[in-house]
Amino acid sequence: MKYLKIKIAFLSVIIIFFGLATIVKGEDITPPDGVPTPNENITIRDGANIIWQGAVPLPKEGNVDLNDKDGNPHTVNARSVLAVLAEADAISSDFDISDLEYYPSFGSLYMKCMASTTGGDKCDNWQYTVNNSYAFVGMDQNILSGDENIYIYFGTQYRHTLSATTLNTSETLTVNTEEYNYEDDTWKVRSGVTVGLTQPDPSNPWSPTEVLLSPVDASGVATFTSIPVGTYDVGVKEDYYYPTYSLTVNNPPISGGGGGSATPKFNTESAISYLISNQSKDGSFGDASMYTDWAIIALRAGNYALNTNSVMQYLESTNALSGNLTDNERRAMALLSLGENPYDYHGMNYIGAILGKWNGTQFGDANLVNDDIFALIPLSASGYTRNDDVIKNDIEFILSKQKSNGSWEDSVDVTAAAVQALIKFKSVNGVSFALTNANDFLESKQDSTGGFGNISSTSWAMGAMSALGKDWAKNNKSPLDYLASNQEADGAISPVSETLQNRIWATSYAIPGALSKTWNDIMVEVSKPEVNNNTTDDKVPEVKVEVKEEIVIPTLVQKNINPEVKIETNVKKPALKKVIIKDVVIEDTQKNNIGSPLVASVGDMNDSILKSFKNWLISIFTRFINIFS
Repeated sequence: MKYLKIKIAFLSVIIIFFGLATIVKGEDITPPDGVPTPNENITIRDGANIIWQGAVPLPKEGNVDLNDKDGNPHTVNARSVLAVLAEADAISSDFDISDLEYYPSFGSLYMKCMASTTGGDKCDNWQYTVNNSYAFVGMDQNILSGDENIYIYFGTQYRHTLSATTLNTSETLTVNTEEYNYEDDTWKVRSGVTVGLTQPDPSNPWSPTEVLLSPVDASGVATFTSIPVGTYDVGVKEDYYYPTYSLTVNNPPISGGGGGSATPKFNTESAISYLISNQSKDGSFGDASMYTDWAIIALRAGNYALNTNSVMQYLESTNALSGNLTDNERRAMALLSLGENPYDYHGMNYIGAILGKWNGTQFGDANLVNDDIFALIPLSASGYTRNDDVIKNDIEFILSKQKSNGSWEDSVDVTAAAVQALIKFKSVNGVSFALTNANDFLESKQDSTGGFGNISSTSWAMGAMSALGKDWAKNNKSPLDYLASNQEADGAISPVSETLQNRIWATSYAIPGALSKTWNDIMVEVSKPEVNNNTTDDKVPEVKVEVKEEIVIPTLVQKNINPEVKIETNVKKPALKKVIIKDVVIEDTQKNNIGSPLVASVGDMNDSILKSFKNWLISIFTRFINIFS
């Protein structure tokens, strides 16, 4: 009898709550005229893993406010894909929209990152479809009408696979093109597209030079024969050649008439002579700062005494801080190679310009890691040590971007650069482990030629190999053997069919690697300027950057950018999440002493939140009944 009374009392509480909720909202809890509210069916996938699958009621017409990553509210249509996804996020513990960014130029929100309990935090490659159709607008611009099927998945819509990344002119290349089937995590044939072999156009970095084109056949395969010697990017024309994969084509091996063929030897002096012979009258190399800076680093690796009356005059004539962080980093490296002071080179503070792009966590673009890597290199030669907060935090950020396979961005180039940047900080917690994993990744990417897919990747990998004290070889061939096989009679490490700028570029990259010199070995260290009565100020100084208007040509390390954050194994919901609905702030109760307590009444809740609370009470009541049954 006692338990029966308790049951009746608890049931009365439930009934009273539902009655009050109905009164407060001023409407019937059942749909008018018995017409059911349409749903939006959502599936979120990461490969074979279904992160979340369920239905969300189509919200009433109107607007809601969603907060970006900085907590700033932005008004979006309540029936947009993004708003409905935010509803699903609010009711599910399986995933979180962990980084929502606002782009004023587009007036749109971008779902950059989503964290899940099974796959960690994934960023920058989320795709979505509505009723099996890819939209050409952002999630916050796509307005739903009800009963749509929404698929959200992480990965690429298309891919293409090369039969080989290195071959000779007598061999055939096939490229298989495919399209992702997000409904069952399979790949299907992609037809009606054209595959191209391209090379960079220095005068137009956004539009490559098409060398060879081949349409795919009915099975989605493009075929290439008699490819000229050279290095190419392979991509699909209809995708504007993004992404691309590297291809290297060499001359066929020379027959030795039964006696074998002699392995060519790399001639460093010939490579250096090639650079010197191609210096312009104004002191530049390739008539651009980028090629000149790399040529300076290469020639200093060979201890060549540069003509101060030519190259120095050029450096002074182009002595202006750039709005592009990597330009300032590269120029600082070149100045340090010459033994010049990058804190004050004829009035320009290149180290200050680098520090001016520090936001307390990382340098420059938060979507990139190469600018953080190349900031660490000149800073470590300019008096900054592991004891400086800017170095500690930069190292921490770089380590957070290393992937589980040991790479950064699945790139030989970026991984090799990271090794050279981190090697001076082996004693910092986590660095030694990261270097070991990077070593394993790089060694796994060496192919039977001894190289790493192309000249630039091989050259930078050689710098990492020297930094790590390793001697990688594959098929009894070393990276130096690969460079030797690509060295021409004039000393350049690039085919004569390439442009002068590309030949200077590739040769400049190769020389330090061939000499077993890291960038740290080449640069001359300088001291950090003393401030505040001979004490070093660990704070990042405020620097006025005078930007020179110029066409920025990206460096090779920027070609293979595919930013991805470190995957965490234990994913937790953000400490505080704000969603503003009808101008009422509802804060997540999982706070770390941030913000104010929950301030919304039942009458301010939208339908889905009210229903969730009702369902929770029902579940509690059910458990209560079971206890006393």
